[in-house]
Amino acid sequence: MKLLIFGATGGTGAQLLAQALDAGHDVTVVARNPDKIPAHHRDRSVIVPGDVLQARTWDAVTGGHDAVLSCLGSRDRRHPTVIYSQGTANIIGAMRMALMEGIVTASPLDWTIIRPPMLTDRPPTGRYRAAAGHHLPDQKSISRADLAHYMLNHIEDQKTWKKIVWPSG
Repeated sequence: MKLLIFGATGGTGAQLLAQALDAGHDVTVVARNPDKIPAHHRDRSVIVPGDVLQARTWDAVTGGHDAVLSCLGSRDRRHPTVIYSQGTANIIGAMRMALMEGIVTASPLDWTIIRPPMLTDRPPTGRYRAAAGHHLPDQKSISRADLAHYMLNHIEDQKTWKKIVWPSG
């Protein structure tokens, strides 16, 4: 499958990139700082320098992919950010389809929004649970590696399309 990944230099995005490459997917990554992508991943993927907030730096590469995966985040937890809302709007705009979840849910895309609980840096376990379309009770935490695993393995899961999914470890 041809995948386009945004946010691959963050914790979850790095896990997603590694697992996607290990699974044999053709991966294109948009990264504001391509040097943050490990060299062994750069050799196995197409790296496009670009800022999600400046679509003109990457919008030409969105065509021809089977799925677009966003792991956008902000390291600054004290201040509001436009990374989620404006970045998502730019991604959808570049995909040539008409605040983050409102933009996605109003689009005609086959979308899935994932609302993880607290993210940890624990190793992958492959043991987690998820609820599509309704809140998952007692949601505590999930490792970035398991969240990336869930994202990658549910790209074609039509039961999660046009739904919000709550995963937990």
